[in-house]
Amino acid sequence: MKRTICLLCFVWIWAWSFLKAAEPSSQERKAFNHWFQNAFIKQNSVAPFSFSYDGISSHGFLSNWKKTISTQPLDAQHTGYTFHYADPHGPLAVTVEAMVYQRFPAVDWVVTLTNRGNQSTAFLDSIRSLDMTWQPRDGAEFLVHHSMGEYNSADSFRPLTRSLIADSLLLVRPKAGRSSDGWMPFFNMTNGSQGIVLAIGWSGQWQAGFLQRSGHELQVTAGMEWTHLKLLPGETIRTPRTVLLFWQGAEDLRGNNLFRQLLIEQYLPRRDGKLVYAPICASIDRVDQDGSYEGPHLRVMPELAKRGFEVFWSDMDPQHWYPVGFPDGTGTWQPDPVKYPRGLAPIGRAAHENGLEYLLWFEPERVALNTFIDRTHPEFLMVRPGERNRLFKLQDSTARAWLIDHIDKQITAAQLDWLRWDMNIEPESFWRLADPLDRQGITEIRYIEGLYSMMDELQRRHPGMIIDLCASGGRRIDIEVLRRGLPLWHSDLQCFGPHPEAEQLQNGGLFRWVPLHGCGSFGYEPSYEFRSAMTSGNIMVGHSRDYLWQRFRQREKQLLADTGLQLSPWSAIGPFTRPSGPVFTHAFPPEKKVDLNQRYGKDGLAWRAHPEWQDAEAHYFEQTVEGAFYLFRTIRSASAQTIRVYLASDDGIHCWLNERLNFVHYVNRPVHAGLDSTDLPLQAGENRLLLKITNHSGRSGFYFSLLAQDPLIGKLDTDFPETEQEVRRSIALYKKIRPYLLGDFYPLFPHDAADTTWYGYQFHRPRQRDGVFVLFRRARAADEQTIRLEDLQAGQTLDLYSENLGSTTTVTVPDIKWTISDAPGSEIIFYRVKR
Repeated sequence: MKRTICLLCFVWIWAWSFLKAAEPSSQERKAFNHWFQNAFIKQNSVAPFSFSYDGISSHGFLSNWKKTISTQPLDAQHTGYTFHYADPHGPLAVTVEAMVYQRFPAVDWVVTLTNRGNQSTAFLDSIRSLDMTWQPRDGAEFLVHHSMGEYNSADSFRPLTRSLIADSLLLVRPKAGRSSDGWMPFFNMTNGSQGIVLAIGWSGQWQAGFLQRSGHELQVTAGMEWTHLKLLPGETIRTPRTVLLFWQGAEDLRGNNLFRQLLIEQYLPRRDGKLVYAPICASIDRVDQDGSYEGPHLRVMPELAKRGFEVFWSDMDPQHWYPVGFPDGTGTWQPDPVKYPRGLAPIGRAAHENGLEYLLWFEPERVALNTFIDRTHPEFLMVRPGERNRLFKLQDSTARAWLIDHIDKQITAAQLDWLRWDMNIEPESFWRLADPLDRQGITEIRYIEGLYSMMDELQRRHPGMIIDLCASGGRRIDIEVLRRGLPLWHSDLQCFGPHPEAEQLQNGGLFRWVPLHGCGSFGYEPSYEFRSAMTSGNIMVGHSRDYLWQRFRQREKQLLADTGLQLSPWSAIGPFTRPSGPVFTHAFPPEKKVDLNQRYGKDGLAWRAHPEWQDAEAHYFEQTVEGAFYLFRTIRSASAQTIRVYLASDDGIHCWLNERLNFVHYVNRPVHAGLDSTDLPLQAGENRLLLKITNHSGRSGFYFSLLAQDPLIGKLDTDFPETEQEVRRSIALYKKIRPYLLGDFYPLFPHDAADTTWYGYQFHRPRQRDGVFVLFRRARAADEQTIRLEDLQAGQTLDLYSENLGSTTTVTVPDIKWTISDAPGSEIIFYRVKR
């Protein structure tokens, strides 16, 4: 007997280890089939959706309606079901179009309601595309695992676990009409060793509710947040898409990983049958002297292609391809003739000729005041009192058809491969204002239907074109739009520069649900900034300003050490003015003798020390009058030598070294307009440097540096000669790591932004018996950490390849000790199980 128990335990442990890999098990399919039969197939089953009709819940009458079922095997992997419920005494009919996946314990359905009569129906309220009661056998605690939505912060996509309290309702809904604004529309409900993943496919204002009732059952509802409407004769409305996936296992991530595989195999975009990764993208921010963007765009394409980029990215900023620019030009979807004198066609053609794809930014739904659409078709717009922005009436078929054709002209001309679809306005209040009292919710329904219709029509006209799902970052991510595109800019936090710790957490949170996504990537491999943002592909924006300034300061420090120079802080005085006559050529007292203790004029003009002024930065004077300002410092040199210095001024400039005039430039310009340079012949010991800045009007200031400006600072530098090797190295890593990101995802540390901790995650491919893990040591964290990888058996031997070391080592799991010497620092380690 004992031997039998041990054998059973061994089989159970082996099976459980297998189940941790994201391959559906027969037990999971059996549990799903049992639920599906009871929920849909049985003639008198309680349907897993609900609505209130004339004040009565459908649960009280739907089982008495005539129910017909039709089944259509679509292929070896899919079976379609149509469930039709008809009111025997009235005009209302309900249809459920469902898809069951043969490989996954999952179902996808959409409920529609139709008025078959010639009069309006009674009121429909509380339309829930999902309304089910889950009664698991484990008797364990109900938990709901879900995630915050986009917040432009380290909290974006943060995972949460809610423990349910009996008879207390957990209600989740996004903010103001965008599906992942505040909360994600994905949930993983667990009870002991089993669970159900719920995905809501509605790109508007959804709502999900979780109520644990006495008797150990969980009621789960989902649908639009608000409906109170009558259907007109012959009218049909759809509801949010519902996807349920059933799973069994010891950890909730089992459900997440099965769901990730379901997305990869059945939902995410493909071209020619092949899954499309978030691409590796590049852009530029340069213009020709005539203001044209075409020349720089065309000239950069060969270099970007040579370096391995996949997509030329043209965003709302810095390209501003339409007149006026962002945000006030949104609503004029025509190329600016100054920037693109021949339109967009040359750009798309050049991209394709060089083997690149072309991505272009639009914001079809928001229309700014006085733009082309606002001026020519105000009847197509919804207006909100006190709001400069309008919302396009996607619910209006005439308006929508016009907009599709209008935007399609540019898509066709540009031969777009990616349509970057942004949405920077909260639509909910527009919808509510447009609703009649007896039709509340209808505007949102028709608008969201119109959104999908427009996306589908554009993709029908342009096979292979994929939509970049952007909405002020990642505020519209749901399973319905993921069928049409990928979120390539999942947070607007990156608009404000790199935030490595936040980017690590955003990726870690989003990877739980969505395998393929991207955002801005700062720096290059192997930098901490680059790895923190890295996904299967990003828009690479080059070195961050902070990194380049740090590198510049290091070079400056090294130059001072190599040349033996010591520079005193600046002292400044001014303005010196004249009642008449030129100021630039007039010699004021400091030109005759510099005495830092001297005061001048009736106002007692005095020298003032400025130890806070750093070189290689622009500094401005407080006064804005016409006059002359003087700056003085000493330069001690260990030996006689000549050095080159770099100067800028607003406006004219004189430079004296050791009382001898060295440089003069009479000019009227801002400081940032350009640099002058001059050689200073230094003597051994102390040297005296005097600058005169002449101001004509407005603000005045100066710039001084021992080094030329770094040409990369403030630039998108992905095509610069200085970055070629860094770019190539970064792209090689993207292409190496991206197949692993399709594996099972496991966070290795708590979801924490503290700078005293490590963070990281693992992707495991059970079939290939390999994977990768990415580690981040924060600024004040210890240099060594013990790593425990998931989905591996104790005692297994792994070969680990370190990207930092460029070498392979062999270890035995479960515990791996790893050291990262830099703080902050990172490591990427590929592994394979030794057979």
